[in-house]
Amino acid sequence: MPTVPRRPLPAKPDVAGDESISAGAPGDESASENRSRDEPLRVGVLPVTSMVTRLAVLPALAVSPAVAVVAVASRSADRTEHSERGVPGSAAWHRDYAALVSDPAVEAVYCALPNALHLPWVTAALEAGKHVLCEKPLGLDEATVTQLSDLARERHLVLQEAYMAAFHPLASAVPEIAAEELGELRELRSVFGFPLDAANHRWEPALGGGALADVGIYCVEPLLRLAGAEPTDVTALDRRSAPGAVDGTFLGALRFESGILATIECSFETPERQELEIVGTEGTLRCDHPFTAGAGSSTVVLTDATGRVRERDVAGADPYQVMVEAFARAVRTGTETRYPLASTARVARVLDRLRRAADDLR
Repeated sequence: MPTVPRRPLPAKPDVAGDESISAGAPGDESASENRSRDEPLRVGVLPVTSMVTRLAVLPALAVSPAVAVVAVASRSADRTEHSERGVPGSAAWHRDYAALVSDPAVEAVYCALPNALHLPWVTAALEAGKHVLCEKPLGLDEATVTQLSDLARERHLVLQEAYMAAFHPLASAVPEIAAEELGELRELRSVFGFPLDAANHRWEPALGGGALADVGIYCVEPLLRLAGAEPTDVTALDRRSAPGAVDGTFLGALRFESGILATIECSFETPERQELEIVGTEGTLRCDHPFTAGAGSSTVVLTDATGRVRERDVAGADPYQVMVEAFARAVRTGTETRYPLASTARVARVLDRLRRAADDLR
């Protein structure tokens, strides 16, 4: 488990072996029995080999008393490879995804499969009566998010997109500081870029790859939160290596009814960059690494209208642990998490509009 303040980027390679290939028909067995509020939520991990699972989510599950890993799935890895990575020795080890989904000991499934496999396997888990915590993006478009949300609602199950940045203190602190210090907001800018190896599955159209699909949520969600609305107008450009390839870089511009203008940049083709900039009538706020902040404190840099620069520190937290505990609490008590499905749908809707805008200009 990393000891540095920030976790490894959740957007980098996260599957090993053949985990990017669908494994037969999803299971459809019924749910496990209801349990008491005080009992840890029994979680099955699908798959155990993904990078975000191994380096971020399994450690969070391991330290939280609110959850217990009771089963994991992998069709390529060996149990001994993961014995020291947060997988309890008592956890069932499934070679078939459907076997994990139908395991009666599993109450909830954490899904970290490639993007295009979220729909079939989240559907399978919900139909089997399991609550689901699914890596972002929950769906590759708003229609998919709506389909999965409706199914979860019909089955009275909790469905949560695993957008961990929403669970870090920075997510609520930045809008509060902006409201206190910047006056009326005028311009917003967010950037998330990093170099992605050519062999990574996120370059594969069939697996739901592309920069906007993978990291667009990080760039768009804070802007919607700051603007307090969806944009009235969007335009966009992307760069693709060939016809039919996914976007390696995506640039978007948004205009809001309030007059706020915003830009986003997502890329698999640049050195690592994470930036969030907010410009108001009375000053500017800048924050580096806003999307993978961790247990260490984060620094927000404020520049007022006279050019005076100040810094404000925001306390850190492990957003993965906060997220899994919020998910467990939602299952046990029915309380809504701080990143509800309505927010997932709103982001998906804006990403759809940006994607169409880029298609129109290609």
